[in-house]
Amino acid sequence: MPIKPWYINLSLTYMCNGRCQMCDNWKRYLEHPQKLKEELTLKDYQKFFQNNKEWLSDLKHIGIAGGEPFLRTDLLALVKLIRCELPKVSIGLQSNGLFPEKISQDLVAISKFYPEITLAVSLDGIGKTHDKIRGIKGAYKKVLKTISLAKKAGVKEISCGMTVQEDNFKEILQVKELVEEKGAEFSCFLADAGEYYNTQKSSYLSKKARKSVIKSLKNFRGDYYLDNLRLQMEGKRKRKLPCYSGWTSLVIDPYGEIRPCVLRPESFGNIKKQSLAEILAGRNAKEIRQSIKKCSCWSICEVTTSAVVDPWDVVWWFLRYADKKEFAKSLLAKRRRLF
Repeated sequence: MPIKPWYINLSLTYMCNGRCQMCDNWKRYLEHPQKLKEELTLKDYQKFFQNNKEWLSDLKHIGIAGGEPFLRTDLLALVKLIRCELPKVSIGLQSNGLFPEKISQDLVAISKFYPEITLAVSLDGIGKTHDKIRGIKGAYKKVLKTISLAKKAGVKEISCGMTVQEDNFKEILQVKELVEEKGAEFSCFLADAGEYYNTQKSSYLSKKARKSVIKSLKNFRGDYYLDNLRLQMEGKRKRKLPCYSGWTSLVIDPYGEIRPCVLRPESFGNIKKQSLAEILAGRNAKEIRQSIKKCSCWSICEVTTSAVVDPWDVVWWFLRYADKKEFAKSLLAKRRRLF
């Protein structure tokens, strides 16, 4: 029996102004420009939210990502639509930060009717390192400008994610320090390979890089996600947290396909063809959920939602492994950023 989702990630578009090493999304419409016309329209989203209100009644959060969601001219209208149809649901925006002025303009407008909006921005290194990974000259300065303008727009909760790979593994702590100086929250993760990234490439880390990453991650023993990433890399702990992808969390791609998470290519069904109830109760969804039980990935998007649904492994980690002082410091730091 399917249950109502708690979290939905809307991959709003595959349009992207980045040229990232670890993601080929930006190539999609260069290779198949006609596919852009198949992306869901604002009317499609309106129909989905209005026709599935019963099955969206437990929804807690909607994340809006891309590609680069700020390239959609109707992003502001979509956020307004969500606020109108699902007023109790929180909304977060994810961006590569390469469009500072447009991002600022939209955030100023959004903050007027939804001041609680959150923003996640990618930052993969200092200076030229970030530029190289993102494939855009001047990308680093643009990201810093985006963070500054977002704060001026009134966004209180800003986070920065770093995709760790061979070109930047030495800069984890430098990026952390910079991000926190800017009043934002830092996290990092290994590059994933999956459908969302339009690639099956895996992120290769040399032995030297892995040792360096493990050493850097020892500075995050108050962070459930990052400390477990270190413990898994060291072979000291296997994943114990159950995966709730396809149950309490879903991904809707730009064309309306519902997927269990960003890494898997299987689709439960399309929101333009069926109701959410029909899709989640369908045979396809049941079979995909069964296969997910064998999954042992440690993707930050999935782990953070599964840990809220089932916090027992977090409690066990806290009692057995966590640095309690660092944990308390991170909570206090987050409180200061928000208030």
